[in-house]
Amino acid sequence: MTPMADQKPNHPSADDEIIVRPATPADRPAAWSLFEIDPGSEEVDDAGDDLTDLKRVYLREGGESCFWVADHPETGIVGMVGIQRRGDHEAIMRRLRVHPEWRHRGIGHKLVERALRFCSDRGYIKVILHAEGNHKPAIRLFEEFGFQLNRTKVVDGHEVIDFYMDLYRRPQSESNEG
Repeated sequence: MTPMADQKPNHPSADDEIIVRPATPADRPAAWSLFEIDPGSEEVDDAGDDLTDLKRVYLREGGESCFWVADHPETGIVGMVGIQRRGDHEAIMRRLRVHPEWRHRGIGHKLVERALRFCSDRGYIKVILHAEGNHKPAIRLFEEFGFQLNRTKVVDGHEVIDFYMDLYRRPQSESNEG
C-alpha cells in the first residue's frame, strides 16, 4: 500500500505493528508520496532524484547503501530513511520522513536506529545528515542519538543544519541495539 497525503491511519494506536524493513523497487511510489508531502531541503535544488530509482541508488549489490520503509500491515508505508555510502568510512543519512498522521509515535526513532545499526555493521565511522532548521522534533531526535552540530547554512531561503556522528565514539551497547 502507498500512503495518501490526505489518508488518516486506520489504527493510530497500533504502532507496535510497524515493521521497519528494507525497501524494494515496488516501494518507490510510496517513498515518492512521502517526499512530496515533505520535500525538506536536504540539498540545493533537491528534486528527489535518488527516489526515482531506489534500486540503482540504495539497493545495489554489495550492500554499501540501503533504504528502509516503516510499514503498517493495514495502512501501508508510513515512514522511510536511506543510507548512502560517501567514501570508504562515511555515509549520509537521507530521506528520513514519517507521514504527518503517524509522527510522534517512535517511528522516526525506529528508522534512525535501524540506519545507524546498518552503518555500524558496515564499518562506517562517520554518519552525516542535513535537517531543515524548522523541523524541531527531528533535530531533537538526532540530538538524542548523539548527532553533533557541524554547521548551519541557508539553502533557498531555508535554514539547513548539518549534523554528524562519529560512530567509533558511540558506546557499544547503543550501536548493537535492536
